[in-house]
Amino acid sequence: MDGSLINSSFSNCSITCELAAVVLAIFVSPPLSTFTIFTDCASIDQHFQYLNNLSPFSYRNIFKQQSLPLLWSILMHLLSENNISLTFKKVKDTHSSSITLSFLPQNLPVHSIVPKWNNIVIDSHL
Repeated sequence: MDGSLINSSFSNCSITCELAAVVLAIFVSPPLSTFTIFTDCASIDQHFQYLNNLSPFSYRNIFKQQSLPLLWSILMHLLSENNISLTFKKVKDTHSSSITLSFLPQNLPVHSIVPKWNNIVIDSHL
């Protein structure tokens, strides 16, 4: 092995996972949404602010970055194409192993989704 995996942009797993989670949240959200994401990862907030302040904005500038250019370009594209507002708020690192995610049903769009596995409807009242 030549060490290329060690030096790849995926070497910092926590930042990669957190940014991937943000991209997925934006991906499944409806257009014209507003997001505030609370994170203990200052580097994601700082890099997002850096990319937002690029003038003029170009994807070429994103790919010149060393830190996860593909995920950043997907995120910026989703935000721009769907007119989504995103802000990050830095929170104190608690070093806790438990993470709590809260979704408020009144803020989620109404979808008629029927959960299935192999085209078999999953009964929600098991």
